[in-house]
Amino acid sequence: MYVRSSFWAVLSALLLSVGGGWGTLQAQANAPVVFRNFSVDDGLSHNFVREVLQDSTGLMWLATEDGLNKFDGYQFQTYRGGSTGQPGALTDHPIMALAEDLAHNIWVGTWGGGVFVYDRQLDRFHALATDVPLPSPYIYDLFCDRQGRMWIGTGGGGLVRCDLPTGADSLVRLTAYQHARADVRSLGSNRVYSIAEGPNGHIWVATLGGGVNQLDPETGSFVRYQHHPQDPKSLSSNDVYVLFFDRQDRLWVGTWDAGLHMMATPTQGFVHFRHDSTQPRSLPNDQVWALTEDLQGRLWVGTDNGLARFDPTSQQFQVYRHNPVNPKSLTANSVKCLAVDRDGRLWAGTYNGGVSLLDVHAQQFAHYFRGLENPTLSLNDVSAFLELPHGQVLVGTDGGGLNVFEQGTGRTTPLPQNPQAGNGKVKTLMQDSLGRIWVGYWGGGFGYFDPEFQRFVHYQREPGPHRLTNNNVMCFAPAAHNTLWVGTYGGGLHHFDPSTGIFRTYTLLPAGTDSASEQHNDRMIWSLLVDRQHDLWVGTGSGQLARIDPITQQSTFFSEPLHGEADYSVITLFEDSQGRIWVGLEGGGLKLFQPDTQTFRSFTTRDGLPSNSIQAIEEDDQGFLWISTTNGLAHFDPATGVLRTYGLPDGLQGLHFNRQASLTLASGQMLFGGNNGFNLFHPDSLEQVQTQIPLVFTDLQLFNRPVPVGAPGSPLSAHINQTHYLELPHTASVFSIEYAALCYNAPDQVRYQYKLEGFVDERWQQVGQERKALYTNLRPGDYRFKVSIVPEKGLSSPVRTLAIRVLPPWWSTWWARVLMVLGFLALLALIYRLRMGAVRRRNAQLERLVQERTLRLQQANDTLREMNQLIQEQKEEIESQAEELFETHYEVQLINHQLEERVELRTADLKKSNEELDNFVYRVSHDVRAPLASVLGLIQLMELEECSEQMQVYVQMARQSIHKLDGFVNDILNYSRNSRLKVEHEPIDFLRLLQETAEELQYMQHAQRLEFTHEVTLAKPFFNDTRRLHIIFRNLFSNAIKYQHLHRPVSYVRTHVTTNAVKGGVDIRVEDNGMGIDPSQVDKVFEMFYRASTVSTGSGIGLYIVKESVEKLRGTVYVASQLDVGTTFHIWLPESNAPDEARTQVGTSN
Repeated sequence: MYVRSSFWAVLSALLLSVGGGWGTLQAQANAPVVFRNFSVDDGLSHNFVREVLQDSTGLMWLATEDGLNKFDGYQFQTYRGGSTGQPGALTDHPIMALAEDLAHNIWVGTWGGGVFVYDRQLDRFHALATDVPLPSPYIYDLFCDRQGRMWIGTGGGGLVRCDLPTGADSLVRLTAYQHARADVRSLGSNRVYSIAEGPNGHIWVATLGGGVNQLDPETGSFVRYQHHPQDPKSLSSNDVYVLFFDRQDRLWVGTWDAGLHMMATPTQGFVHFRHDSTQPRSLPNDQVWALTEDLQGRLWVGTDNGLARFDPTSQQFQVYRHNPVNPKSLTANSVKCLAVDRDGRLWAGTYNGGVSLLDVHAQQFAHYFRGLENPTLSLNDVSAFLELPHGQVLVGTDGGGLNVFEQGTGRTTPLPQNPQAGNGKVKTLMQDSLGRIWVGYWGGGFGYFDPEFQRFVHYQREPGPHRLTNNNVMCFAPAAHNTLWVGTYGGGLHHFDPSTGIFRTYTLLPAGTDSASEQHNDRMIWSLLVDRQHDLWVGTGSGQLARIDPITQQSTFFSEPLHGEADYSVITLFEDSQGRIWVGLEGGGLKLFQPDTQTFRSFTTRDGLPSNSIQAIEEDDQGFLWISTTNGLAHFDPATGVLRTYGLPDGLQGLHFNRQASLTLASGQMLFGGNNGFNLFHPDSLEQVQTQIPLVFTDLQLFNRPVPVGAPGSPLSAHINQTHYLELPHTASVFSIEYAALCYNAPDQVRYQYKLEGFVDERWQQVGQERKALYTNLRPGDYRFKVSIVPEKGLSSPVRTLAIRVLPPWWSTWWARVLMVLGFLALLALIYRLRMGAVRRRNAQLERLVQERTLRLQQANDTLREMNQLIQEQKEEIESQAEELFETHYEVQLINHQLEERVELRTADLKKSNEELDNFVYRVSHDVRAPLASVLGLIQLMELEECSEQMQVYVQMARQSIHKLDGFVNDILNYSRNSRLKVEHEPIDFLRLLQETAEELQYMQHAQRLEFTHEVTLAKPFFNDTRRLHIIFRNLFSNAIKYQHLHRPVSYVRTHVTTNAVKGGVDIRVEDNGMGIDPSQVDKVFEMFYRASTVSTGSGIGLYIVKESVEKLRGTVYVASQLDVGTTFHIWLPESNAPDEARTQVGTSN
């Protein structure tokens, strides 16, 4: 449908004009600045940071209101007061000033506690030892001049010079300079806030109330520079807070409330810089707390309302302030101190905000976003880009509609919302060969603008054939004859002809799938790509990747070779300049299609990718790929496989980028969008800064406990970072060394490697970000521990080495070994002497034993002869007894034979008697049942006759008695058959058997009240004796009918037959809700003629027959019952060994 709206009108105006021309806003891309902030949440002891110092080893020291902090880029170590009496601790007073002297000692000035000096060897502090007391314990500033003298600015005691001790002298000699009211060449005020050294060696002092003072150390006289109302080139105020000399030897002066001043030479006077609320680039505040100069010679000013960088050309200031919605902005606006480390990083300590770190080398990506001060983009969630004529870029957002970005000026123009697009969630942008601009929306369908005909067309889901089936449009791809491929989320793939308005829907069905079935059709289309062969590649949300030949309409699917065992959504598809197809997966990393083998080569986090969720892919002029992920941006060289990653310290909009939100402009610049705006950069402009990072040892641990320095028995006589040689006793079987590279801006990008020379494996071990090397059970000997960072991204470090000697135990020393050899030889001599004496004694003893044993042998021989004669006599007696036993055995065999003949005769008599008894039982039963049947017939005739009600009752009672007697006769007959007949083997149809048995008993009184249910679940056919199973079920069912609970509204009998998977055979469970059995009577119910209830009308033989039948079938039966609840009979029957032909027949019938 054709649409005209302010949205399309504005877009038309922008496309037809070079500069845009309507209300635009300046983007926040000038001098992109990203601060890394540290506060108490990161381990800082207090958020009020008064001073920052980098010492000669590269460690950072931060003076706060509550303790001194040492920082290695990973963690803060806090030094606090000695209220606990711990030796070597600081006082509890706030830390005000820090300085390092030429001997690399760190001086600490406190407010009320005087000055302390840090002992680097012992990791302790001691109070400054002076020849005379300090004039004031309240310290404002510490400064070390080029001659090594330390200067102290105090709060009321004036300026103090410290001359360090020489020779045997251990005390620091103090010289105080104080204000004398009558002497104009004395110090202007005793409250000294800041100290600096001029180019000629003179000391410059900032005072509160006394202006700026210049001291000539040779003469001890001061020259004052103070406020004079008649002199406009004088100071604006005498309350001076900070002084600083830049590399051009100009003096910069920050005042308490009168702004910033600069003096090139004393004769030229001061140039004033004041805050002007009408000028946004003036000094942000007249309270100037800190001054410093970076390595590029730029002046930085810390004020009470932001951080400012001075531009000497325009004489203006670039101001950086805290933005509550931007965590990468300045942490707080009141900047109390500034410091530049050796790598050019700027540290800004703030009032109650912690400290902010600015690395000018790391900010290489221009960042455009919507902020509070400059609301540029309509929304920060950037989802799509399209390059327009005249250097413009169309920027789509996920909920904020479209924006036009001008590359030259950096201005962004939000467009009015398209009323047809619903919520304004732009998902994709494309311009076709006719110049038409296509826009796809989530939930709003899609549309295009035709600049040639000034025509605006929008399409949404409509009923009927050949229409758009879903309004979630995710991607476009050009097709032949100026048609279009449209991918939707939920509606599948469409081929659209704008000239006819007809949509054709494609179903993605892998080979072998029924085309009539829709279950395999993937309707979630994430990405589309038309390659240089004009084939269409389609990626879906459920992991399908298909290549479609638009001419033959044939599809090739790559799901299995693409994913392997897991399915990942195909987020993006890209064809590089060499025609290679790259696939970005959500969770599956990056894949390169290899057409020769129809397989994919994988690249994941193991290869250096920052994340396995690939969002977008672009290629630069050098053939390198730029890959956005959900964890940063990566630069990838396909030829070598080398990856370089970029993170937040590099100026990225955030770590999470959006799906397919990328574009390479004609200028070679690249755009990548995320949920915090977008980045613009040119790959050639990204400088690779080569940085040498110092390495420090931070801790030594034995058995995972820190080793104290200088303690009795401790292997550390100095801090581990000051130790070059370490001796460990053999008992230190588990020790670890902790280390850190002083990379403050991006410590998470540093990877470490270490090795131990002299160890079994002397190769470098790359351990990623692990900062601890652990060793156990090292053999005694000499080792050299070496650690460095893995060189990458321009980062490197010198190898740090620690010599380690593991001492042997005392028994492994040379003197112990000599003593042990001598002792061993003496022991051998003693053993030889003792042994020879024992041999001699043993020989004499053996001679005596030989004589004794010879005598004993003679006596034994005599005894043996006597015994032999006795044995011969006993042998003759035994032979005589054997003959008698043989005769007795013959007689026993004859008696046994006679007994066996008698047993056979008696067995035949018993068998004949049993047969006669069975025949008798059968005949009696038959003879009894025949009259019973006749009587039942007569009773039925009587029931047909008209008679009185009383007579009807008598007839009914007679019928029941006859049925009772017939049941008893039947029980006797069943008992006879069970004992007489053999077990048959036949297939059992349980369901039929149960139903027929229940129907047979319908004549019984109250049988109609019972609900019979049968559940049969068998894994295979079951073979057994049908006749005996019928007897079992008949007796159990009749029992349930007799003992039902007549007062219950519903009575039931439930039978469950299941296969026993453990024992084999079947489990049978017959349960009712009748009267139940007293638990004390349960064990007797299977006895013959036993009746458990006084209301019983049975014979007491039924359950006995059940038990006999089950045991005949080699099964088991038991009963569980509860009075007034019901009774359950549990039967297990094994399967009979049916003949093979019977089994085969049953299996065939199934």
